[in-house]
Amino acid sequence: MLHILARLLLAMPLLASATSQSPDAVRVEGQTRYTFSTPLDEAHSQAPALWARLQSALPSDRCSTHWRGYTAGWELVADELRLTELASFNCHQGSRAIPLEVLEPGASGPIRATWFSGELSFEVGPRVAGPCGYSPTCPSGHEVWVFEKGRRVRSEYRPFSPAGGAGQRK
Repeated sequence: MLHILARLLLAMPLLASATSQSPDAVRVEGQTRYTFSTPLDEAHSQAPALWARLQSALPSDRCSTHWRGYTAGWELVADELRLTELASFNCHQGSRAIPLEVLEPGASGPIRATWFSGELSFEVGPRVAGPCGYSPTCPSGHEVWVFEKGRRVRSEYRPFSPAGGAGQRK
């Protein structure tokens, strides 16, 4: 009996499922694009005071679709990434706007994302056979924007690679 229980416990991670997260939205040239990249999370190490202010504004009980506790709206203007809106989410109370001045006292408009050096990835192209995470299909590739201190320094296309997944470097 103990042998069977041990095997079941070892198999549990294989049976577990996860919930897809809510993406951030980026407005660029009049279009809204969605990304699962999380530029605001970089503030944890690059702008600790801003990160602490964000955390103090988030609910303590979070939903499985919002483990971060928030979704963010962004814009790209002249290759500069700017935070334009922020909303917290609680399973019991729903979504509520967080004023940007909570993150940056005195802010009256978008906040330049100078803490962010990394990549934003956007699905592009027709779907191809997967699996990819929760889906049996994958995007044929990703358009990837590379940032240094909140400024886009280059864009590149990464095709789907069965070995590395969609949008991964080979």
